[in-house]
Amino acid sequence: MSLQNKAIRIRDLRHAVLLCSAKDVVVDGMPEITREIKDHIFAAIKPKRKSSYGRDGATTDSRDRYTHEILFRYVEGVQIQETAWIYEDRGADIPRWFKVLETEDDYDKAQNQYFCVRARIVESSDDLTVPVEPDLSSTIAQDLPEGVVL
Repeated sequence: MSLQNKAIRIRDLRHAVLLCSAKDVVVDGMPEITREIKDHIFAAIKPKRKSSYGRDGATTDSRDRYTHEILFRYVEGVQIQETAWIYEDRGADIPRWFKVLETEDDYDKAQNQYFCVRARIVESSDDLTVPVEPDLSSTIAQDLPEGVVL
């Protein structure tokens, strides 16, 4: 599938999403997955298959089957390969978590092409765990080189 065949307009990029990575963390001796925000971006979300939900808001679909294509414009610095989860905060609507199954980053900056992510909707509920901001406390402050002024 080529991204050149996607008929996307700027107005289609109306979904505010958070591209997240997954980190395995041990809390009180129990493994836990923490989803850390990598990028904030606007995307077009196209449903491709219907999903069925359980009472808790989790989907009952196959783990290997994608349900949505999520497209966004090429942005310098966005590392699509590091994206494991996508969180969509829908404002007044119920937020959704998508698990990234496949990425396509065959783009050409000169033609303003798009990244394409095939994802499976995992959960849609008011009680979703919100992604966390990256922990910058371990960042080491360094003095600027001589002659550099900000």
